[in-house]
Amino acid sequence: MRHKDSWAEDRIAPLQAEGPEASTPVERKVFRSSPNATPSVQASVHKNLPKDTLVVVSKLKHFIKELCGYNTSADVSDHLSEHIRKLCIDASKRAQEDGRKTIMARDFQ
Repeated sequence: MRHKDSWAEDRIAPLQAEGPEASTPVERKVFRSSPNATPSVQASVHKNLPKDTLVVVSKLKHFIKELCGYNTSADVSDHLSEHIRKLCIDASKRAQEDGRKTIMARDFQ
């Protein structure tokens, strides 16, 4: 049985709203959380944040090898991960200052 053979109805959605509520405009509500409502990024920075490696080590080593032919020591990934953490913390502060909960590329300055 095909879907058109069953009880499906062929109808097209109206281009404009119909009925009594069509003439009243819908009020758009924007909810922004106050800076006091969400925990500060700075306050949560030192809580149990994971200290995992934030870079793909094999890709990093391959990139450096292709770039200049050098080898990469094991502690480079930890050092880069720490830099990435600091960048993310700064970006999250900028997003919070703008009243957003989404970190965007523009937050990384």
